[in-house]
Amino acid sequence: MKNRLFSILFILCSGISVCFAQAVIDIEDQRIITDTSGWSGSAVAEFSMNKTISRTLDLACKSHLQYKTDRALYLLLADYKFLEAGQQRFINSGFVHFRYNVKLNKGVRWEIFSQLQTNKILKVNKRFLVGGGPRFKITDSPSFAFYLGILYMYEWENLITPAEIHRDHRISAYLSTTIKAGDVLKIQSTTYYQPLIRDVYDYRIASNLRFTIGLSKHLFFITAIEYLYDSAPPLDIPKDVYSMKNGIELKF
Repeated sequence: MKNRLFSILFILCSGISVCFAQAVIDIEDQRIITDTSGWSGSAVAEFSMNKTISRTLDLACKSHLQYKTDRALYLLLADYKFLEAGQQRFINSGFVHFRYNVKLNKGVRWEIFSQLQTNKILKVNKRFLVGGGPRFKITDSPSFAFYLGILYMYEWENLITPAEIHRDHRISAYLSTTIKAGDVLKIQSTTYYQPLIRDVYDYRIASNLRFTIGLSKHLFFITAIEYLYDSAPPLDIPKDVYSMKNGIELKF
């Protein structure tokens, strides 16, 4: 492990918040950047319960395991979030994601991935994804990195409302950018575009923007903005959902 043995995120406040857990997972934000081979990872578990007029229950579990060799990267992620106030549930979502990334040459890698996901608030009972494709390194320097991925994805989706099962073939293309200003500021941005192959007017766009400001060698202030647009969402779900969160991250 290098520069990141544990990651503890204390949520200080939540600015704009319509839906905290989106339907497209930003894997770019989950990669641990390290120059050495071997294992690295993190795990976080949070639980809180309080009762005044009504009871509030908040649960969050997150784990990250990564193994790197000279040519390949193995990544396993798991995440679950639950928030209930009184009789109303605001968050009930989770996913498990595995990704294998192998270097073909200096600028191209091949990725294979699989994911199992649920998001009851967005009416997704189960969603299973599997796919793969090339990942291109457009530029990579200490201050600026730019990656492009164009992947094929098979999607099996079981919806709650309406009670339907979809079997679809999609393109999952993404652009990932990282800008660094020394140890003071890091800006990470990833945008995904996922159209149906048989119908390009049925698509999802997800954008994730993250600002990390260094307060000290181990302490960082973070602002994360997430936005999702689905041109054909499940019944009674809005086409766009978004969230904005601020927090403090402590790295050992």
